[in-house]
Amino acid sequence: MEHLARRIDNLRGEFTAAGVETRVFLATWNQPFNGVDEIVFGDRFDDVMMIQPPTEEEVVEMIGLTTLADDRFGVRNTFYQYFLARLALNAVNLTGDYDFIVHTRSDLNIALGPFLPEWLARPDLYTTIHCREDGQAFINDQFSVAGPKVMLDAWTYRSLEDLRELFSTAVIPEDILQSMLTRSGITARQIQITQWELDPVRGSPYEPAPAPAPPEPELVPVESVAAFEPVAAPESQPENAPVTAIDAV
Repeated sequence: MEHLARRIDNLRGEFTAAGVETRVFLATWNQPFNGVDEIVFGDRFDDVMMIQPPTEEEVVEMIGLTTLADDRFGVRNTFYQYFLARLALNAVNLTGDYDFIVHTRSDLNIALGPFLPEWLARPDLYTTIHCREDGQAFINDQFSVAGPKVMLDAWTYRSLEDLRELFSTAVIPEDILQSMLTRSGITARQIQITQWELDPVRGSPYEPAPAPAPPEPELVPVESVAAFEPVAAPESQPENAPVTAIDAV
């Protein structure tokens, strides 16, 4: 939990130092881990969603595949990524009128440093770490900044049937994002960063909880999702400062 909190504090701190008011959303899976109470009832996150994940069998039934075309990538984890991102971004869209949305993996240490103003310069574009428009092999799906409409169009599949079609044509997970960008007419661009590092414990932003002795601990119910009031902007913040939602999944 401390690792996750430090990552979010560092990222939020960069925006606050630049005079940008932020509201932080966390979307994660409803499962036991160290620090769950601090996440749900603490003040680090303005909004928290804990979602009950579908089983691998349910995912395979919905998508009709067990792997992508590159069979190193199973459909379950890829489905979890896009499913959770859609839920998180829909929640952001329903809670306020933001100038930007910052979409990030919660296990990613990232710093924008002096390049932060460039990341916020074009809300009409999908700004990320690397993309095909800049000669890279594939779009980065770990971190991005865009205006709300662009971000929602980039990550929102139209239906389960649509998602199934996107999976059927994808070779790697990033291809699904690229397909949604392309059909929405969204242009991606690449801006520099000063730090990028994934948590060594890939796939989870948390310190693993010790194995529970039987009976297993009761999971936090989905109905216990906590929503908090946004943290007040600093007094020195300019009156017309942009408002940014940071969603971590």
